[in-house]
Amino acid sequence: MTRTTALLFLALLAAPLPAQDMLGIDAGGGVFLVDSATGTGAPLGSLGYSGAACMAKNSLGELYAICDDLGTGRQALVRVDPQTGAGSYVTALAPFYAGSTFRGMAFDAADVLYAEHTSSYLVTIDPATGQSSFVGKPATFDMRAIAFVGPDLYGWDLVVGLVKFDLVGGGPAVDVDPAVPGSSAVNSLATSALGQLFGAGSELYAVSHLNGTLSLVGSGGYSGLTALEFLSTPAGPSFSVSNLVAGGVAVFQVTQCGAGDTVLIGYSLTGPGPTGTPLGNVSMSPPIRRLPALTADPSGTAQIAVPVPPAAAGVAIWTQAAELHAGGGGQLSNALGMVVQ
Repeated sequence: MTRTTALLFLALLAAPLPAQDMLGIDAGGGVFLVDSATGTGAPLGSLGYSGAACMAKNSLGELYAICDDLGTGRQALVRVDPQTGAGSYVTALAPFYAGSTFRGMAFDAADVLYAEHTSSYLVTIDPATGQSSFVGKPATFDMRAIAFVGPDLYGWDLVVGLVKFDLVGGGPAVDVDPAVPGSSAVNSLATSALGQLFGAGSELYAVSHLNGTLSLVGSGGYSGLTALEFLSTPAGPSFSVSNLVAGGVAVFQVTQCGAGDTVLIGYSLTGPGPTGTPLGNVSMSPPIRRLPALTADPSGTAQIAVPVPPAAAGVAIWTQAAELHAGGGGQLSNALGMVVQ
């Protein structure tokens, strides 16, 4: 294995990477990556549709938004590409009450899609046909967003604040705390994998599902978000090395990456670590060197062929890869400990 003067693997990871783990859409169709820890955001792209009213994620991690149906005066269900923000048309939507428009939607754990519209009807939507079915009439004032926290469905009303729906009896929604009023600061809701409810408009807030209080997280880089959802955490890159033979050419390969993501491969000849980095502990001891940076192809694969010196037989090597996401953040691969044959 060549001992070049390449930059150290850790040097490229010296600065913490932004954890832009949310996707937000404004009414004009601008799509933004948002950091749930700081509330700051950055433009990702354009949805290609205006009037985004809400967004929801199913169990497969697929993102759907309700937007204006171009040229029809109705609304449509649109699939959102989490990598680019671009929307693709799925189907036209039919609200339960003619003339109403949808303003909130959320998938439950069984991928049943619930939605609420301006006539205050709570319905389910068939994503394949766009048809809606009656669930109940919560009788709220000005509902703007809904989201599940576990099995319970909550909604944000601009007048009364956070409410909890009655999915079993179909009765009125219950204000979780009448002492905490609503606010126009929240026009969209999303729930993290840990069950924390967030709301956004021109700022990001943590929302207590117990009493509906808002705690400012932060803002910047966006305004007027009308749709918000958490991105799925990728399964992570898979790393392998083949033909690690003295005098041969070894192939270092990383799969299961996002297309276009930067891939770094580090190696150590001194031990298995652990060594701390902003992405987590790596199983390599300093000094950690790296191979040239790679870019994942459309299939999410990056690989490099590396000549192995003839005198390297019997040398132990510890190696690991890192994927840096185009929108910020990154993930470590599995680690390998090998001996040159």
